[in-house]
Amino acid sequence: MNARDDRSHGCLDFFRSGAEAWPVGSRAELEARIGPLHQPAADIMERWRTLIRYGRENCPSFIIPEVPGDGVTYVYTLTRLFSFRVIFEEDGLLLKARFKPDNRRVWKVYREHADVFTKLLESFSWQRSGDEITATAKVSTDGHIRKATIELGNLASYFRHKMP
Repeated sequence: MNARDDRSHGCLDFFRSGAEAWPVGSRAELEARIGPLHQPAADIMERWRTLIRYGRENCPSFIIPEVPGDGVTYVYTLTRLFSFRVIFEEDGLLLKARFKPDNRRVWKVYREHADVFTKLLESFSWQRSGDEITATAKVSTDGHIRKATIELGNLASYFRHKMP
């Protein structure tokens, strides 16, 4: 059965559980069927909303979803060429950007301009593990979030001009 076959529900999306499939019209309906979805603590959600607010202002090329994922959310640029992860921790949000060879276009720009990346993401710490480079920032205050979003916005602008 697909959405066109079952017009009586007025829903286009379906959730599949084993052999049973049923239409889902809203988050509340989904929760009623499968139980509560991920509910971060109130202070973490406040930081998330702050990330969205500053993200719209400082790094508008990134799409930050209104509803975060289950503990980890991937945030992509509009072109989906570059992303970072947001990981929920008890005392803040952890922002992680990875640069690795299997993302050839980003890796090429990173390899040729690594010094620029570290300057653009100055509040991030940098780690190497094999061929993979990870830039990480822990943000727990409005000031931290604002600074990180400005840096990510500057990185997105740099990518726009340097991407092969």
